[in-house]
Amino acid sequence: MKNRPASFLGTMMTAGLWGIIIYLVSLPILSNVPFVSSLFFPVFFGGIAGIFSISVRTGVSVERAIIVGLLAGFIYYLLSPIFPLHASILVGACMGAGLGRDSGKIFKPLDTLVRVMKGILLFPILIFFGKLVSQFVFSILNSSTIVWFIWGFLLFFAIYLTCAPFLDSFKSEEDQDIYPMLNEFKRESQGILKEIHRL
Repeated sequence: MKNRPASFLGTMMTAGLWGIIIYLVSLPILSNVPFVSSLFFPVFFGGIAGIFSISVRTGVSVERAIIVGLLAGFIYYLLSPIFPLHASILVGACMGAGLGRDSGKIFKPLDTLVRVMKGILLFPILIFFGKLVSQFVFSILNSSTIVWFIWGFLLFFAIYLTCAPFLDSFKSEEDQDIYPMLNEFKRESQGILKEIHRL
């Protein structure tokens, strides 16, 4: 596919935009309703997993992807303050087991095991790398908005490396008309950001 790199980058930018939206929307809510903080990571992870399901040919429904993301987000929320390494390992295993296309009955357990192992190895590395990059960017730009853009970008990349089929994974523009959906999501997201800045 000729436009695959541009499409992949555009989808990662959409994931970063989702991180900005969740951060900005949560700011006024968290200050007034403390328990809502428990929903931040589930909604963040669930949205990124949904974007992955829409944009990558895996055979996983958007609903299932969002549920897997919500579960991974709750795991990360509960464990990361105490056991950050264990939290990232479990999140990687959860994403690897719950997302991704299986080759068939014979290879299904093997494919799932490979994805789980990739998640266990990749997620701790990328989350650690994300923390370093976020601290560096925040120390220079003093902007949490850009930090959460980076986190959305990196989380989608981690899911893609863990769960995407090896070949022919990224959907073309002809597949299920997903790019109009992504473009509409981008426009709506930009509108939400403008309204938030006005407030």
